[in-house]
Amino acid sequence: MRKRKGFTLAELLIVTAIIAVLVAISIPIFSSQLEKSRLAVDMANVRSAKAAAAAAYMSDGESGSVSYLYAGGTAIRVDGDHVETIASLTRENGYGKSHGNDADGSKTGASGTPENAFVEVTVNNGAVSAIWTGGSIIYDKAKGTLTLTGKTINNKNLLDEVRALGMDPASVKEIVAADGAVIENDTEGVFKGFDSLTRIDLSKAVLKHSSQNMLADLSNTVQEIVLPQCSSPYSIAGVWYDASGNHNVPPKWAWQGSDPSQGTRITENMSGKTIYRHATK
Repeated sequence: MRKRKGFTLAELLIVTAIIAVLVAISIPIFSSQLEKSRLAVDMANVRSAKAAAAAAYMSDGESGSVSYLYAGGTAIRVDGDHVETIASLTRENGYGKSHGNDADGSKTGASGTPENAFVEVTVNNGAVSAIWTGGSIIYDKAKGTLTLTGKTINNKNLLDEVRALGMDPASVKEIVAADGAVIENDTEGVFKGFDSLTRIDLSKAVLKHSSQNMLADLSNTVQEIVLPQCSSPYSIAGVWYDASGNHNVPPKWAWQGSDPSQGTRITENMSGKTIYRHATK
């Protein structure tokens, strides 16, 4: 008979120990490289934020100290006569990636803890500084635009916060969900009560789960909606059409129910598209 040979218990233990040592060595190296990648992303965002803020400062002919929140690839002014922050800052779903506290801004170029934060840039004549901060609701008085950055939206807090801060919801003409805006599950009629609203842009909103009644109870003043990047269907009253394709042909009817006042269902292929209310409905 052929004598069969195998590994001894001692040999198996030695191999296992070697693998354990290699894993123990590789995990810190991998974590370090991953953190360096996060840091590189944060540094790139800070550079972009400073460039956008400086460009806005010069193009608007500003002087003195002006602050901008970098969100959605643009610099949004957060002080002065026309724009004000109307909600306390919170750290929710920002684009900051690295975890360490960069107190003096020597690593990322902005002071503070980047994780889940946004970059706020202050331009004061020739000086430009940046900090990592939380998301907020920003109101442009001149345009009547609410910009949501890193803000969780549900059917309670948005309208309540606007009223609590002494602002008339009827003055809001546009609501834009910028980077980090989250729409919670089972949110129904979140935009109800904004009676002068004409446009809603949800293209950058993050949906925790689908909410088919999110666009329920809209004011008839709403003429344009940019839908979220999500394939889930939504219910919406009225007759709407999609004109994002070839404008040389009659617009494509996206959906149309027998009784528009009762609400109809947006089809699943409308993800990220812009829809318009039919002028006669």
